[in-house]
Amino acid sequence: MAVLAKGSAPLVVRPFLLGSAVMLIASFVHPVYGLAPLLGTLLLGWGSYLGLLFRDGPRRIEQEPRCLVSPTDGRLTLIQRERAVARRPSESEVDQADADPESGVWVPLSDEPPSVEDELRWEPHPHGDVWRMRIEVGRMDVQVHRSPAEGIVRKAELRLPATPRSQSHPQRLRWVLHVDGALVEVTAHLRRPRLATVPYAYEGANLRRGQRLALHASASWIDVRVPVNRWTPAIDLLEAWSSTKREEVVAGQSILFQPMDEEGE
Repeated sequence: MAVLAKGSAPLVVRPFLLGSAVMLIASFVHPVYGLAPLLGTLLLGWGSYLGLLFRDGPRRIEQEPRCLVSPTDGRLTLIQRERAVARRPSESEVDQADADPESGVWVPLSDEPPSVEDELRWEPHPHGDVWRMRIEVGRMDVQVHRSPAEGIVRKAELRLPATPRSQSHPQRLRWVLHVDGALVEVTAHLRRPRLATVPYAYEGANLRRGQRLALHASASWIDVRVPVNRWTPAIDLLEAWSSTKREEVVAGQSILFQPMDEEGE
């Protein structure tokens, strides 16, 4: 039996209580020309929708060693290799940074490797050093997102959009996980309006595979980036992608990336 996600109960209970109160008033006091029963029905319906949206029942977590599982329920919409070309500037670099009206300000990468704290600007490249998968989260998919692997949270942050109407870089939640000696980035892009955001994992936390990261009741898509020298996309997902099939994935169960074999490393 499905249960509600942690932190969502008040959001679900309130419309049920209000709807029940309005229906009682309509029944025993006055229907207000039929408006009270209508309002009560709408509130009860909204509570039922939220209860479905915030469900978070138990699920089996994939146990295959060293693989990375999906952090969310949804449909796979992109698999590609990328490389980093810029990073966010420090306070002293803002005046020299290049401004993009859609994504904000950036400075080109230097020869030094970027810090874990840096949000990077990526571009597709056939020989890029990271794999990126994008998963589209449906409005009726489970909105609780999970860690793709066992690891340590090195960075957890909320990033604001450069402009209120930014499509490529809306408000987003970003995690950097230290997994098996490498860094894995998980970024949830949030649509408006936001219904609820409840974080479960913070910087320094030790996570199990499939452990909950956060509840985002407004995530439109999630990007997962991993180094190409450590993991490769699961074969069945590559085959589905090559046939233009939008494969469904399940948080904690569907394998996104498999470890490279010794020859690949």
